[in-house]
Amino acid sequence: MKKVIKLLVLLLLLCLVVAGGFLLVREDSSTFYASILYINGENLLVNGLSVNDINFRGQFYFVVTEKTKIEWHNTAIALDDLQAGQNIAITFRGAIRESEPAGISNVSKIQLLEDSLEP
Repeated sequence: MKKVIKLLVLLLLLCLVVAGGFLLVREDSSTFYASILYINGENLLVNGLSVNDINFRGQFYFVVTEKTKIEWHNTAIALDDLQAGQNIAITFRGAIRESEPAGISNVSKIQLLEDSLEP
């Protein structure tokens, strides 16, 4: 009987460790939709679309880094494939800098929402 209790306690502790590790590693991210206004090298200026929450309807500035995935229909594309006027989904972590335009960082993914890569 004591062995069964010890085993149950051990399994419970193992579950708690796994759950705690998941909570520590998990990072909340936000995604919003925008139209590209301007691209200068790795710098993008976008305007949030009206389908977004009101907090994501203004202009946002961000830098694309080597960690940023850029995709179209789940296929990797280059930053050069993006052009002003195209609609994208932007996924990022962290706070929004209250500036004009608002600044975001830690952009993990940009998804091109157009039906074609051609403008």
